[in-house]
Amino acid sequence: MINVGLQLYTVRDECEKDFIGTIRKVTDIGYKGLEFAGYYGMDARELRKIIDDMGAKAVNSHVSILKMENDLDAEIEYANILGMKTITIPALPKEIRNDVKALLKASKEISAFDERCSSNGIQLCYHNHDFEFARAENEYILDIYMKEAKNLKLELDTFWSSYAGLDSVEYMKKYAGRLQYIHLKDMIKDTKPVFAEVGEGCLDIGLFIKTAVELGVEWAFVEQDICMRASLDSVRISMENLKKMDVLKI
Repeated sequence: MINVGLQLYTVRDECEKDFIGTIRKVTDIGYKGLEFAGYYGMDARELRKIIDDMGAKAVNSHVSILKMENDLDAEIEYANILGMKTITIPALPKEIRNDVKALLKASKEISAFDERCSSNGIQLCYHNHDFEFARAENEYILDIYMKEAKNLKLELDTFWSSYAGLDSVEYMKKYAGRLQYIHLKDMIKDTKPVFAEVGEGCLDIGLFIKTAVELGVEWAFVEQDICMRASLDSVRISMENLKKMDVLKI
């Protein structure tokens, strides 16, 4: 059994129209844990009160490298007001994703952010796609990041690690003790990634959750990069399938 939340990036189209209304809808569907992908101009204290009144929980937030460069202190303060213990780097800029030298250089910046977060009571995590599994000096780029940033923890996106050809379960075990969260979405096999609702594709979601629980992971987040139907319908289908799997704590 695991706590399952939603990465609100999945319903970004709805958030842009009505941020608070969308949070209310996803909590009504069953997602009591929230992982943010922006705050849509909301004051932190106001947002905290609304979330508390809904009986939901702010767990984590995806914060871009650019925002960290511009004002990491403000991001840490916002996270603290919401009661979150973590913030997460969601991706690196598109212009460097196919440049191994640039990706290696980024490890120094990530390490510096890691130290600043740790000194301010916030745990920094890293969320992967597939490009971090390029190799440099016979190591995955992601492994280099984890080695450089001593306190950095991992939010393993099990779709992208699987798409990159890894055994996602073994990779989770590799970072036992440093695996903070997992992302869940399903895959339709194709030459390009095709995203599906949890339980509607070919990935062994149940095994990912079982492994995460065994490793002490408390939260998994449903995330669907692209939805083939209305985004709220997609997250509802994922929740319904997770309920059928009987894996939900709350």
